[in-house]
Amino acid sequence: MKFTYTPAQVSRSRALANQAPLIIADEPTGSLSTEQGMDIVRLLRDVTRPRNRSVVIASHDQRIAEYADRVYHLQDGKVVARE
Repeated sequence: MKFTYTPAQVSRSRALANQAPLIIADEPTGSLSTEQGMDIVRLLRDVTRPRNRSVVIASHDQRIAEYADRVYHLQDGKVVARE
């Protein structure tokens, strides 16, 4: 059986496996179905929180905010709101 992985999948796996103290994810749900995208967001939260690791996610997907401890809204490269 042959497995094919996208570069994004490899990057996510490598960051989690290497126990990086900070994971920066740019549109981690962009190329995934809604269900798969939310699975990835939950996985990032569930794996990093107990180990006191941080995840910074840049996304246009508003649903990700539900999983965040802090949310910053940017416009034209400037912070315009913080939740």
